[in-house]
Amino acid sequence: MSGRRTTTMHLLAWRSCFMGMLLGGCGAAPPTEPWEREPDYYQPHEVLRHVHRPHATRVTPVPDHPAGRVTFRTNARGFRNDTEHTVPKPPNTIRILVTGDSHTDGVVDNADSFAPALERLLRITAVEQDRDVTIEVVNGGTGYWGPAEYGVAFSLWADLEPDWCVVVLYEGNDFLDVVASEERAGQRAIQRTPDHYERLEAVWELAGERVSQQLNQDFLFAQDVVAARDAVQETGAALLAAHTACVKHGAPLLVARLPPVGAVHAPTAAQADAIRTHLGDTFTLSGRVLGDRLVDWLSGRSPDLKVIDLWEDLYRSAHGLHTPPEQPSGGVATGQKGSPARMFWSGDHHLSVHGHAVLASALARHITLPKPESR
Repeated sequence: MSGRRTTTMHLLAWRSCFMGMLLGGCGAAPPTEPWEREPDYYQPHEVLRHVHRPHATRVTPVPDHPAGRVTFRTNARGFRNDTEHTVPKPPNTIRILVTGDSHTDGVVDNADSFAPALERLLRITAVEQDRDVTIEVVNGGTGYWGPAEYGVAFSLWADLEPDWCVVVLYEGNDFLDVVASEERAGQRAIQRTPDHYERLEAVWELAGERVSQQLNQDFLFAQDVVAARDAVQETGAALLAAHTACVKHGAPLLVARLPPVGAVHAPTAAQADAIRTHLGDTFTLSGRVLGDRLVDWLSGRSPDLKVIDLWEDLYRSAHGLHTPPEQPSGGVATGQKGSPARMFWSGDHHLSVHGHAVLASALARHITLPKPESR
């Protein structure tokens, strides 16, 4: 079966199950695991629940893309890289290890991912510093992962000897993933209205993928504030575990807050009306609010853990606004206008090719190359 046809079937099946698959199963059937729904791309893992299959290839339709499709490829260890990563790490090699969910995994060709773009930017930095080093960015992003997986992945990948660890935290549904995984395991009962899924389905045609991620999280946390509170604390605990694992091997951890698509590309007036009509007053853009609370929570427990916010970079790029290259994020806009661009695909709302380029640029500003004698 072709990759395009396979992916189309996955999308149709996923929509028919709607959010019941993600948070409570499809009808009376228990929820299936990613490797059962998508065995061409995922396989089970005893600690991380699932990982990519080694040497997997998948072709996915993306109408926004100039080619109309993208190709996913994994290497021998299942990372979204076209190259392999030698163990032990070769001399004069600087290795950045990144994890996240499907946005980091990427709905883009490998060549258009943030990983090779970040490698190019850091090579420029190395040349400017007169450093003769090899730069490797390992893309460990994996669809359907959340903070629970981010918290343990770096310990399992310690043999890669990273110089930096990065978590791309998607605020659109990573907080929800924490409590949803507990509910699937029978450890929590999330409070939701009896017609929760029906009301989300009612705005599906107009709000699209926002329903399954951002809006579902907003709507759920508006009804269960205890779950929202717990999601912040448990996400923070997972990031602290990741931080501990990385620092143990001499690698700092950088957490990058990836905002929900609605914070960058606002819904249309028709979409906003549909949301208000069917969902009422939701905890709008709850991921941004919870992300701020997470930063406060972490600052009181691990002030040396660095957290950056990607919102301004993505928003300015989306709307054609420019910031002087020498200014860090948060600088004063120049008033110049460029061409607006979609940071997220309009169909499935994953980071677009432009979005990956912005992610790479933001990370490059905050990753310093370690001194030769420090490793």
